Amino acid sequence: MVVYIRVFFAIELDEEVKSYLEQLQKELRLLGIKGNYTHYENFHLTLRFIGEVDEELFLKLCNTLKNVSETAGVSELHLKNIGIFQK
Repeated sequence: MVVYIRVFFAIELDEEVKSYLEQLQKELRLLGIKGNYTHYENFHLTLRFIGEVDEELFLKLCNTLKNVSETAGVSELHLKNIGIFQK
């Protein structure tokens, strides 16, 4: 049996940013703005959605990401705007 795994590359957000986003969502809800709001524990910044992959490709992707993370320097990311994806 082939098992498929949903894969995407993402940056985890720190607690301060997640708390800010959670508060922002509460304010939007109070304004009556409807949407697919994200749970606090699921906040992240998706860099690339890969899709459904088999275990072999999943392991290759994990090794590649591990190699990149070991050789890349630390980076700092500054966010300035919040938006939505248009349908």
